[in-house]
Amino acid sequence: MKKQITLTTLALITLFFSVFAKGKTSPIIENDELANSKVDYIKLKDGSVHTYHTLVLVQGAFVSPHLLANGKEKVFADDIVEYRTNGQLAVSQHCLKGSKKSNISADALPGFAIRIMQGPVNVYARKIHNGTTMVTEYYLQSNNGPIELCTPATVKTSFGNNVAALQIFEERSKDNLYNRLRAAVEIMNTSSMSASNK
Repeated sequence: MKKQITLTTLALITLFFSVFAKGKTSPIIENDELANSKVDYIKLKDGSVHTYHTLVLVQGAFVSPHLLANGKEKVFADDIVEYRTNGQLAVSQHCLKGSKKSNISADALPGFAIRIMQGPVNVYARKIHNGTTMVTEYYLQSNNGPIELCTPATVKTSFGNNVAALQIFEERSKDNLYNRLRAAVEIMNTSSMSASNK
C-alpha cells in the first residue's frame, strides 16, 4: 500500500513538473484570439499550442537560430507554424502565399515574417536575399484570410472596399512601400473604429 502511494505521488510530481517546465499544451485556440493576446506561445505544425512564461529568440554567429522556452527548451523553426514573443507575432514561410523560400534570420526565425501592422488588414514583413542584397518583402492579410505577397492585385483586393485607403496608397506612389502601407492601414483602422462606434 505504501509503495502504491509513493508511486502515485511520484507520478503526480512528474506530471506537474513536465507541464510547467515545458509549457502547457492547450487545446487548439482560434488563431485570431491567440494572435491578438499578449501571451508568449508557439503553435506547432500538428496544431498544438504551447504557452510559456518566457520565450526568447536566440541568434548569434556560431548559434543556429532558435527559440528558448522558459530558459531551457530549444525549439527550432522546422517545427513551428507561428509564435509570439515579446508581443511580436511571427508566421512561418509555409503560411505565406507567393513567397520564395528564405533562410535569412534578421528579426525572427529563418524565413518567418513578422506582423508589423494590425487591423482589418494585417501587414507582415520578412527579410530575404535577392541575390545581391537583403530586401524586405511585405505581405497582406485581410479579414484573417490568407497571407499573400504584396502586389498591386493584393493591394486592390485588401484595400478595395475602402476607397480612401486605396486612394492614399496610390497617391503616395513616390513614398516607399512601408509608408504607403502604413498610411492605408491607418485609414482602414480609423474607418473601422468609427464604424464600430456607430
